Amino acid sequence: MKNRIFNLYADFVCEACGILKTDLFSKKKKKLQLYSQARFMLFYICSVDNMKTIEIKNLCVLNGYMLLRQNIDYGIEKITNTIDKPENKEMRQVIQSCLRKYKDE
Repeated sequence: MKNRIFNLYADFVCEACGILKTDLFSKKKKKLQLYSQARFMLFYICSVDNMKTIEIKNLCVLNGYMLLRQNIDYGIEKITNTIDKPENKEMRQVIQSCLRKYKDE
């Protein structure tokens, strides 16, 4: 169940950011900031949907992306601390749109 919604969220974030899902779960150095911001948005969306950090970690591992729980906590904190800034309006809209679209999934 969580795997399905996680993948829906990941697909939504990838489409909104204009990246491939394989790149979202890749450790490529090219365009690292774009990929990490998209991952952080995914982590944040999952946390707002009450997924536990360990669940997010395990779902990332299923997608081939190895990381520590601290990386997820850092990403969630990063988005939490910046989402309300005026320059992040587009990011805020993407997150809200994703949560609205899949709220009953």
